[in-house]
Amino acid sequence: MQQPPGTEKISPDLVPVRIAVRSLAEAVHRRGGLAMPLYGGVAAADGIRLHQRCVHLLSEALDNRPVQAEVALEQEITVDMYRLRISGRCDALVDDESMTRIYEVKSFNGAASHLPPGGEPLHWAQARLYAWLYLASRPALEQIEVAVVYIAMDSPDLIQHVLTYKRIDLKAFFEDTCARYIDFAAHILRQEKHRLESGLALRFPYPELRPGQKRMMQEVVGAARQLGRAFIAAPTGTGKTMAVLYPAVKILANKLVRQVFYLTNMTSARMVAARAMEDLHAAGLSMKSLVLFAKEKLCLAPELYCDQQRCPFALAYYDHLPDALRQLFLSVHVGRDEILACARQYQVCPFELSLDLALYCEVVICDYNYAFDPRVRLARFFGPDQSSAHLLLVDEAHNLPDRSRRMYSAVLSRSDVQQAFDSVAALSPQLNQDLTRILAWL
Repeated sequence: MQQPPGTEKISPDLVPVRIAVRSLAEAVHRRGGLAMPLYGGVAAADGIRLHQRCVHLLSEALDNRPVQAEVALEQEITVDMYRLRISGRCDALVDDESMTRIYEVKSFNGAASHLPPGGEPLHWAQARLYAWLYLASRPALEQIEVAVVYIAMDSPDLIQHVLTYKRIDLKAFFEDTCARYIDFAAHILRQEKHRLESGLALRFPYPELRPGQKRMMQEVVGAARQLGRAFIAAPTGTGKTMAVLYPAVKILANKLVRQVFYLTNMTSARMVAARAMEDLHAAGLSMKSLVLFAKEKLCLAPELYCDQQRCPFALAYYDHLPDALRQLFLSVHVGRDEILACARQYQVCPFELSLDLALYCEVVICDYNYAFDPRVRLARFFGPDQSSAHLLLVDEAHNLPDRSRRMYSAVLSRSDVQQAFDSVAALSPQLNQDLTRILAWL
């Protein structure tokens, strides 16, 4: 689920909210559990290449008709006191005298037999939203063909599902989706203006500044305004944590960035930052903050080894997620205890719950890995298709080079290879030979 971007009141009655088509579809129509489908996804670069190939193949299949790619679409709708602006780029579009068709293209890796018959419901929801955005700008059209297309990494064939939808039905689907989204997000949207105003009004939470803190604050603000970097070195005990978090709150309140990530090397440093946020909340700040913990420190069913096909906290995760988030929306600061209690109550994975909640928090306190490690970084924030402005506060940055070397290095131990040999070598002469050679080399 994606966070609604910042809101700014433009009239006494309506508050504007911007959201992408994909985010809207996932927030409202995603259902089921966390288990990955038997067909896998592909890397971002491969996905771009496959989408380009798909457009070419679609044109060939339609006797070389022109197929428009990445068509920008946008529509506004009023729901209660909110003015939603929904936008996105549909993957492909054909509109000529004989046919009007919207395409939602999904790339996958694996056997086509593992694809759901008729296509994923979530993919259809996204396609139908795009179809209405297009029809809204074409009042003369009474119906449109909608296609969900799957293209594989290792196959030249396209798997297409095509349905025809009437204008009135797509309009009703769009309006119902928007209404359900507002019903889910209303609390967070209502409070956003108040949270930003609390940041503007916030006074420094301690009686006086320590030596050097004012200069540090000025450097943080200057770097944020210029979209640059600031390196701050100061002895232990000079109040660096508050000297960077307090101006970060002001930067958020002035809408220079969307979110602040306070990145640390150790759990103890995260707790220091969490206590600083508690002091800011005690001084009147209403912005939401969250501390992220590693999966193994949150797991409620460790005996299942994160088997998402069996774990009761994963099986119906997306069915229960909206209610769990609504409860956590009521807290200004969320730590490990709050996440675990909510996860138990609603039977959801606490680790995934914390990641989904992070989308709605102004300040996220977490480990370096979540921003910098290419294997585990949070793609929803730091992926190649994310352009939202974030302010990164890197605590004890002198530790980052060593951590980075570990992030980009592979470690192979003899004990791991021996364990693999004992488990699988008997299954295949080739495996036996290869693992024996590796053991000899180690």
